[in-house]
Amino acid sequence: MLIFSQTQYLTPLSVSGGTRTLYIDNPTVSNCPNTYEYVPNGFNINDPAVKYPIIIGFPGLSEMIGPVETNSQAMDKFINPNIYLNAGIQQIVEQGNFPATTTYNSQNYQFIVIGVQCKNNASNTAQTPLDVQNLLNNYIFVKYADKIDWNRIYLTGLSAGGGLVWEYIENTKRAGMIAAIVPIAPGTVYVSKVDGTVVTSPTDYTPNFNTIINNVIAQPGLGVFAVHNNGDQSVNVEVSKRFVNTINGIQTNRANIRIFDPPPDPPTDHNAWVRAYDPTKFEFNGQNMYQWLLSNQNPTATAVLPVTLTNFDAVAKGSAVELSWNTASESNSSYFAVERSSDRQEWKEIGRVKASGNSTTAKNYRFTDNAPLSGNNYYRLKMVDLDASFKWSEIRKVGMNGSDLEFSFGPNPVLNEASIRISGNQRTRLNITVTDLMGRTLRSISVSKTENMLNQKINLADLPGGQYVLSIKGDHVNYTQRIMKR
Repeated sequence: MLIFSQTQYLTPLSVSGGTRTLYIDNPTVSNCPNTYEYVPNGFNINDPAVKYPIIIGFPGLSEMIGPVETNSQAMDKFINPNIYLNAGIQQIVEQGNFPATTTYNSQNYQFIVIGVQCKNNASNTAQTPLDVQNLLNNYIFVKYADKIDWNRIYLTGLSAGGGLVWEYIENTKRAGMIAAIVPIAPGTVYVSKVDGTVVTSPTDYTPNFNTIINNVIAQPGLGVFAVHNNGDQSVNVEVSKRFVNTINGIQTNRANIRIFDPPPDPPTDHNAWVRAYDPTKFEFNGQNMYQWLLSNQNPTATAVLPVTLTNFDAVAKGSAVELSWNTASESNSSYFAVERSSDRQEWKEIGRVKASGNSTTAKNYRFTDNAPLSGNNYYRLKMVDLDASFKWSEIRKVGMNGSDLEFSFGPNPVLNEASIRISGNQRTRLNITVTDLMGRTLRSISVSKTENMLNQKINLADLPGGQYVLSIKGDHVNYTQRIMKR
């Protein structure tokens, strides 16, 4: 299976009839590194028999990672009860107001909820639909592959995240995998002109507007519910009205909209999500938001994958490593990027192999790494589509020069003391160092590995919070890992 090297942050919290966990520094999609993950009580990821509808939510600019923020600042925002945890669907979960069970058509359902914290760039624009597609394909749909009800995948977002949800469905393939969307007060930050400038009025939209509308009409299984506040000073309510009115002008009652008067508590005009996500404050035809979501199913939904990979192998041949893989089918595939790592965290592209484009027959591919690293080499394929979307393969490991050592560091982030675990048959002398991002050595330890398992303690209590680099070097050993100090 794929290895996800993101770090669990803080202790999981029992809330809203389930458990929520915060994960940080997921390198799978670097533009969306932090995730808020809620699963209901009784959830067992190893039991494929029980499936769950899934809600994936995107925040506004204020909750995203700013263009000049450090990782520590981003983490502080992510776990802050007054910032990321106080907006969107995660706010309802944190407050204990998310329904542990939702009844629809006399059947009880429980949801998986994933909140995503992405980066916004120096132009103050949000993450892109391609970032979202790659996050879904390479993380969420892989980690929860056996647990998702694939006919009930729902996207929602507030402010800039709401605009992102609209933009996500301008691609036909992406729209075809979603059962319903709930864009709330959709920020016009990403709904921009073709020249990249920000929209300044509700009648001044990107040319993608018509594509979005056409994709809604073309996807009969895609439910639409827009939510906004009257008098919203951040995003004009006419933005939501125009989307819904245009859709319904083509197909009567195809899309829904709920416009609230600004609530007196809290006193803000740009928080329609407070009532939209709260099952006690939202009602539509006798249904709360979650019952309305369950009323939407997409029987043809599938993950958007450029290729169907049936086999991937990496084998040492003398001083080189030979990689081979096979595909059963390909759809608009562009190329395979071969990526290599010494630690499964920092990856480098070492070559490309052209894909077949479109094929329904088996295809075979090969690539040779003539200069592998000393020690452990980890390989993966980045399978890239013509529209630049991609999916990673599973990881393959090849040891060179006799090293078979495996390394782990935890807890990460660390507050005071951490453990470095080194396992494998090799007996050797190792130098362990911790450096800052400028390369200055802050810790240095020399140890002898004389058993199959070495557990070395290291005290980092006096270091300020931030990122550091752990290095372990020895005979045919060259291991590095980014670590976080709280």
